[in-house]
Formats: sequence, structure tokens, C-alpha cells
Amino acid sequence: MARLGVAARTLRVAWMAACVALLLALAIARRTQPQEPRLQRDPYAAFDTDGEWRRRAVELTALHRQALGPDRFVEAEAQRPAWPGLVVTSVALAFTWTATPSPEGTGADEAGRVEAVVRRWMLACALASAACGAWIAARLASGAGVARLRAALVAGGWLALSPWALEREHVERFDPHALLVLLCCAQLGACAFALYARERIDVFAGSLVAGAAAGAGLVAGVETWPVAASCGAALGLHALREVEGRSREALLAPLCFVVVLLGVAGIGAGPLDARELAPAFDGRARGWLAASPGWIAGVAIAAAAALRLAFERRVDPFQAALLTAGSASFLLALVDARFSAPAHAALALAAGSAAAREYAHVPGHASRVAWITLWVALALILFDVRPAAASQTREVDDLRAGLTWLRENSVAPGPFNHPAAEQNWRVASAPRLAGPIVGRARRPTVAAEREHAASEAARALELAFGAESDAEFTRRLDSNRARWIVASTAMQRDAGLCASAASSARVARLLDPQASLAGWRAQRAFGDPISCVLWEREEAEAPGRTQAR
Repeated sequence: MARLGVAARTLRVAWMAACVALLLALAIARRTQPQEPRLQRDPYAAFDTDGEWRRRAVELTALHRQALGPDRFVEAEAQRPAWPGLVVTSVALAFTWTATPSPEGTGADEAGRVEAVVRRWMLACALASAACGAWIAARLASGAGVARLRAALVAGGWLALSPWALEREHVERFDPHALLVLLCCAQLGACAFALYARERIDVFAGSLVAGAAAGAGLVAGVETWPVAASCGAALGLHALREVEGRSREALLAPLCFVVVLLGVAGIGAGPLDARELAPAFDGRARGWLAASPGWIAGVAIAAAAALRLAFERRVDPFQAALLTAGSASFLLALVDARFSAPAHAALALAAGSAAAREYAHVPGHASRVAWITLWVALALILFDVRPAAASQTREVDDLRAGLTWLRENSVAPGPFNHPAAEQNWRVASAPRLAGPIVGRARRPTVAAEREHAASEAARALELAFGAESDAEFTRRLDSNRARWIVASTAMQRDAGLCASAASSARVARLLDPQASLAGWRAQRAFGDPISCVLWEREEAEAPGRTQAR
């Protein structure tokens, strides 16, 4: 009987090791072969607004060997970088180490080199997150042996393969999700190390590392603030509970956390607009509530089950921090997709610890049912790959053809590889199409939108499209030095640009190359049926008319 027990334990360990190996193999396979864009879920997704700007920023940063400031192509009055500097700088370093800049000195390289570096960078961040999450979940697990291995497997699986990571990936996407998840896991892991440490020096070390990871997370994306706030609050409450009499050493740990966080964030981040901390409610945020009903149901059930199983019993300071971070991030992610990264990190760790706790306290049959249900739900969500709509695929191709034509046939407004150079004229279009215009046409835009936040000029552009008369429309565009208009059928689905009947009618007219628009001439139309039309200013005094090519 003893030999049978040893053999059974050996088989369990071998089975868990095989599962971990399969998990890592699937993670590598899925992330090196990202899935195609789901255009019907987000009409702007395939235009890759984030990717075009970040790709350009990587090329320019690698060329100039320094992180660049505001890019005049992105926004004329930009006061700070329009992208997370930490994300671009880290990828630019990887690009510099693995690729040779083009001999022309423009910073651009042959097609696909930046994308290849980005995929390797995302894979490294994803696997590091899975390893960090597995370690944290195993440490939190009650029991030993298979319980800890199961916790590690669940947490690593959610971090490496969950839809929160995969639904935003495709070949051209350039998203900081993987890095943000890694930084959130790092600060949660350091916080757990500090709260569970028995030696005072370990408490200080954990607080310092957690503060550095929290500061770096705010530099990469301010949407990580729920995790940073939860870790800081947990360290502070734990310190207050330990203060006895005149002993104040316990307060040094949360103070170290706050000081290091502010120091790292102050060095790496620009001025912070408090509005960036709140979710967007204007329909552009593309939160989880905008996803398909099945996807919403699966995520909600998984999150609720993980939180309930993890926190229905005794709650220690770190579990309280994990509960706060996961709940806050999850609620914010429902309306704003930016917060999916911190929600992904916190809820993955909660799911891992929940699986181990459930395994230790629930009878074997119920444990197996819960285990199978969790992974079946994840598989149903994960492999819900739907083909892109053919009409929207043609729309993307037509827009890219139009931007290529604009680059080859329009007068250059200024040097494209000097982001601080003044530009004599700009292109008017939907703010969310500014990325492709900048990246493919090498032309500056009137207004921009990225990270679900529109520039101040976007409001002026919306007012121009909502003008009652053609004269007012032209006057507003002239005041913003617009010489070209890029009209795409995607603009008809823009809630901000087509907020009124007048603006909707104007977009429809711009999509008709036979329509008349005083002061403007339709130069080219693309698609059958037409989905992209380029308009040029006719007046002799149009902005940038005399600029040399």
C-alpha cells in the first residue's frame, strides 16, 4: 500500500509537470502566432491607432538614442509624450539590440522588424508574468504538494492564456498590456513578500521593490493605480497594526513604498492629468461591457467565483489588497478597457489562490467539478475566434491604399522624421484614425485620440463637422491649418464625430466623391463600393499651398 501511495503521488507530480509544460507550450504558440483582429467588435481595431504611433516612436527613439518628447505629427499643441515612455523605450532598446537601423538614417527598417521585436518582447513579459503569478499563488496556497502546484498552474494559466491578454492581440497590434500585467504582478509579489516577511530587513526590501514596480507601472500606464493604491494601503494598515508604544519602525515600510513610488514616477512620467485616473464613459473606452454577451458572462462568472472562493474565509492584509485591487480594476474595466491589465493580474492571482483553497477544503468530487468548470469556461472564452467581416477587411485595405496615395501625391508639410519640427498644414479626419495617418501617410493630423483619450483639438474638430454651413466648416478647418480631409466609412460609427444630424450628414457627403463642397475638391476615391475618399483644399490661400515637396 505504501508503494501504491508513492506511485500515486509520483503520477500526480508528473501529471502537474506535464500540464505546466503544455501551458508554456500553448502560451508560446499563441503569442508567436497571434490571432486575427476581430473587426466587428471594434471598428477601429484593425486600423491599429496605438500601433502606428508606437511603431513610429520606437523607430525615432532608436534613431536618436533618446526618449523623444511631444510629436508634432500627433498633436500640434502637445505638451507631453502621447505614449507611455517606458513601453516605447523598452521596445526601442530591444529593437536596437536585435536590428540594424536603415542606411538612409530615417530610423525605419524593413517591414516586419519592429513587429517581430514587439512579439518577442510581449512573449517575454507574458512568460515572466506567468512565472511571477505562479510563485505568488503557490505561496498563498493553503496545504502543500498538489494544492500548491494547482495554485501555480491556475494563476500561470490565467496570466498566460486568458482572454484578457489574447483578445487584444494580432499581428500588427502594439499594446502595453503584457508589460502592465508584469509590473502589476511584480508589485503584488513584492507586497506579499513584505507582508509575510519575518525579518524587518525583508519588510523594507519588499516595500522598496513594490514601490519601484508601482512607480514603473504608473510610468507605463496610469491605469495601474488601483493596484498601487491597494498595495500601499495594505502596507500602511499592516504597519499601524504593529505599532506598539514608542516603536515606530513599522511605519518605515509604507513610507519607503510611497517615497520610491513617487521618485520613480516623478522621474519617468510627465505631468499627470487627474482625469486620466477615471474611466471614460463616452463610448470610446471599449470596456468589457461592450464585448459579446458570452464573453461578458464568462469573465464575470470567473471573476466572481475566484473572488468568492479566495476571500470567503480568513482575510489577511495581502488578501485584502488583492481583493481591493481586483474588485476596483474589474469594475473600472467594465466601462474602460485600459483597466483590463491590472484586473487581469489581480484576478489571475485570486483565481490561483482560490483553486488551491478550494482543493484543500472541499471534498474530492466537488473539487474536480470546480476545477473542470474553471478550465472549460476559460477554454470557451479563449478559443472563441470569429472570422473578420469581409466588408470591414476591405474597408481597412481601402483606407491603407488611400493613405499610401496621400503620402506619394501630396506636398510634404515638413520633415517627417523630426517630431518637433513645425508643420505647415494638417489632415482632418476622425481622431482615432490619426495613428494610421501619421504612420502610413507621414502627415500630421488636426486631432488625435489614443489610450481612449482624445486630444483637446478633437473637440474643435467635432464642432467643425457639426457646423450648419459649408462656409463655417471650411473656416474652422482653415483655423486648424487643414489642407486635406481623409473620409472613411469608419467615421460613420464614431459617436463623437457623428453626434448630431448635421455632422452625420456631413460625413455622408464626404464619402460621396460626386458631392459638392465649397472650397474642397475630391481627389481620389478608393473601394467598390467606395469606403475612403480624399479631399483637398482648393483655395489659393489654403494652408501650406506654397510649401515645397
